[in-house]
Amino acid sequence: MNESNFQKMFLKIIGPLLVYYLVNLLCRKGIDLLLIAQGFPEGMDALNAGSASCINGICMTAGGLALIPCIRADRLFSRTGSGSVLNGIGSFLLALLTGASMAIFFNMLILYSGISRFSREYAHAVRSLYAVDIAAGVVLYALVAPIVEEILFRGILYGRLKSYAADGKAAIVASALLFGLYHGNLVQGIYGFLIGGLFALLYEWSGSLWIPMVLHGAANLCIYLLNTIAPKSLYGAVFSLSGTIFSFILLGVCLLFWHRIKKSSH
Repeated sequence: MNESNFQKMFLKIIGPLLVYYLVNLLCRKGIDLLLIAQGFPEGMDALNAGSASCINGICMTAGGLALIPCIRADRLFSRTGSGSVLNGIGSFLLALLTGASMAIFFNMLILYSGISRFSREYAHAVRSLYAVDIAAGVVLYALVAPIVEEILFRGILYGRLKSYAADGKAAIVASALLFGLYHGNLVQGIYGFLIGGLFALLYEWSGSLWIPMVLHGAANLCIYLLNTIAPKSLYGAVFSLSGTIFSFILLGVCLLFWHRIKKSSH
């Protein structure tokens, strides 16, 4: 590949990510200036964690809207494979179970590893995530983040990486790595890499971008609700050794079903 072709490939893959970040940043700066003009000299730094997370959702939505030209150019929602949510409630329920089981299992792996104790950035991120009230949390974590992030990372970035990669597995790994780096700290980065790889794999197997969106929403919502409104007895049962084993088995069974969906669509 000559230098000119490499530059085109780089811009085609990284360009949407840069656009998303730029619009997101401009949105944040605009809100910051608005707050200063309204008599809050510290701007967004004066907000509590819950309000900051809500503003993060607004800026994320703005970044997602900036991706509409890419969505149209890549015809992201023209694929309706056998795993599409539109083809039946079964695929939707399977995606919910898969997303919840992978979230619990990978969270427990990270907890057992002990790496969460060494990341201040992760501790700050967790405080912000769980400070949002229930209604805002459901909208932000089950709808806004999954839709925007799946369009960007699986729909656009993975799709474009796959068009250039000689091996589809390399595209899955590369897109998962970008998704992990996007989270900005070691703990969420590892978690993002693990689930991002599975999101891309199941997107490929199912043939529909709706599937990783549902997976993502279920994973986010499961962890958010368990950490905010679930009784301590349920939280303790889920985040235990037996809960980890059960989530691992459930994830394996779900993946077997997805593999059957993949085989039936070919």
